[in-house]
Amino acid sequence: MTARRADRQTRLRIGLMGLGRIGSLVAGELAAADDMDLCWAVRRTGDGDARPSGLAPEVAVTTAAEWSPGFLREHPVDVVIDFSHASAARHYPMLAQAGCRIVSAISHYGPEAQPFLAAAARHAAVLHSPNITLGINFVLVASRLMQRLAPHADIEVVEEHFRGKPETSGTALKLAQALGLDPTRQVNSIRVGGIVGRHEVIFGLPNQTIRLTHESISGKAFGQGAMFAARWLAAQRPGRYTMEEAVRSTFAATLADDLAAATPAPGGGRVRWSSAA
Repeated sequence: MTARRADRQTRLRIGLMGLGRIGSLVAGELAAADDMDLCWAVRRTGDGDARPSGLAPEVAVTTAAEWSPGFLREHPVDVVIDFSHASAARHYPMLAQAGCRIVSAISHYGPEAQPFLAAAARHAAVLHSPNITLGINFVLVASRLMQRLAPHADIEVVEEHFRGKPETSGTALKLAQALGLDPTRQVNSIRVGGIVGRHEVIFGLPNQTIRLTHESISGKAFGQGAMFAARWLAAQRPGRYTMEEAVRSTFAATLADDLAAATPAPGGGRVRWSSAA
């Protein structure tokens, strides 16, 4: 087997659902990845250019209305990344039965979508997170660890967004929920200018302050998070997962490796540690 052929076999084949503003940025990130091949993309309608700018000629493009099991047979993929719309969940069982794992960045699924998610998870690994950026999920996991280390610290969540955003950030509310905070008292919202999105968890101690901050600069961050999720999901069994789980298991595995490398075993050698994925 040639090196080039072996390299193709180790690359993840990706399908992308959704070519809107964020989806188009994600497509660019996928096209630049050195361990993935963007094989196809599905757009909601056929309006506008037949091929969005920036997509390589070998990437097949179709519309939601023309999508079918036959298209999947002709363009097989390992992972489907969904940045489209909650209604696309009806396609998930078909994708799962075709052997596709699913990474969903849809912000919210209503009750009508839950049976489709459950059906897909019986056949394939399905990861869903409303905020799929790697940074915010790292902040969530690290905040829970910090709370364990300093249980008596004062904790506040601060979220900053552009002036016109009316509601409290869902990500800030999720951070508050994960830390057991009162969202009416411990989530602080700031609305100024054109801030894309900034979240900060502040731990106040008598002699020091710890701040864990994530700031969104570009929608490309969603693509980088989705690619991390796709790599992680490729090794998982059928079931439902979250981005927090993916980050937490990677976090735990890294700590276990560090402990194994640093802890001498009785009589010499090193202690072997293990962590659950």
